[in-house]
Amino acid sequence: AGHARPLPRGGPETGAHANPTSMRSGIEVLSLSNGGRKVACLGDMMELGTISAEAHRGVGETVNEYGIDVLITVGERAKLIAEGAKKAGMSDGAVYSFDTIEQLSEKLYDILKPNDVMLLKASRSMKLERIAEFMENNK
Repeated sequence: AGHARPLPRGGPETGAHANPTSMRSGIEVLSLSNGGRKVACLGDMMELGTISAEAHRGVGETVNEYGIDVLITVGERAKLIAEGAKKAGMSDGAVYSFDTIEQLSEKLYDILKPNDVMLLKASRSMKLERIAEFMENNK
């Protein structure tokens, strides 16, 4: 039984801003990964302007479409990702939303199971890499 692990860094997102296309790419990579449950930990996508709400909900639909097992969202805008996933049919019990990374860190190991594979994806300003660091330091 191994620990839950994030996908390797340097996946589809290389820019400063996550966008619906890069989120979809990451979700697709996660859906093809081997291991235990597939967990998408997604945060706010910044600088989307007037399409922001629609784009976030669309990412949630993508999470459901690709059969991701667990969705964790972090941030105000990312709550719309959770809303989109649930509206598309994802079970309420598989969706967790947090306002801050600190709140998520307190509950992370209540959610994750051994051998889970987790995608971490958000705009750089969300500093979601702190979750990977937290996991590394709290094995």
